[in-house]
Amino acid sequence: MLITSYKLGVNSYIVKPVNFDKFLNSVGELGLYWLLLNETPD
Repeated sequence: MLITSYKLGVNSYIVKPVNFDKFLNSVGELGLYWLLLNETPD
């Protein structure tokens, strides 16, 4: 499924942690990713 996703244009993915504290940390990092690293297509 991962290979198919990349063939369809996915450029990254995030694994959702099961542990709630790790999940909250991931959500915070996801916000930073979208604000600082994400680039819109031309």
